[in-house]
Amino acid sequence: MMTRTLVALVMLAALGGCSAGHQLAPPPGHLMRTTDGQWDVIVSSSSDTWPLNEYFDLEIRVIRGPSAPVEVRADAGMPAHRHGMNVQVDTVRTTSDIWLTQDMLLHMPGDWVLTIDVIDTSGVLHRATMPIVVH
Repeated sequence: MMTRTLVALVMLAALGGCSAGHQLAPPPGHLMRTTDGQWDVIVSSSSDTWPLNEYFDLEIRVIRGPSAPVEVRADAGMPAHRHGMNVQVDTVRTTSDIWLTQDMLLHMPGDWVLTIDVIDTSGVLHRATMPIVVH
């Protein structure tokens, strides 16, 4: 009984800061914030891991920003090697807040940086980056 009460109190405390209209938890994926703090995106992969030399898709969901984005782009690079992917990818809008990048390819094992660019209505680019490791 004490355990159930404690769990209920912890859950209520966690929800206490939430107001109506806000998501309680983001959808599955990786939360990324642009360096200027204006945009939040969630990136989900069609693969459970970052695959080595296998094509995969990224779904990019814009969950917070000052306006609707005009364009979203995805890319990845290996800063230590000073190169990126061997393929060029296109990102297309699938709904008002979801974008899809198909056929990403991380062709080498090692340290990569995933880059998501959000272009706003004024044409300003806002960048979010996330280090990833490919085995």
